[in-house]
Amino acid sequence: MPLGIEPGSPFGSSIQSLATYLRYIHAISYERLSQLFLQVFGLDISEGAIANLFETVKTRLDHHAIFQFQIINGRVILY
Repeated sequence: MPLGIEPGSPFGSSIQSLATYLRYIHAISYERLSQLFLQVFGLDISEGAIANLFETVKTRLDHHAIFQFQIINGRVILY
């Protein structure tokens, strides 16, 4: 499996990042995202695949948020 591609996901971090950015910063619909990836990049990605992609991203962000919370609220050990 190529580096940066999660098991079960055919899309790497660049596609995940771009799709997330376009969806949540520019409010582009799933349908339009699907069309955009096909027309601009030649990537045929269904709306269902985009939804799954966002679930993968959400899971990673949830783990990051927990880790960040632990760092912020953890004890600092100085040597």
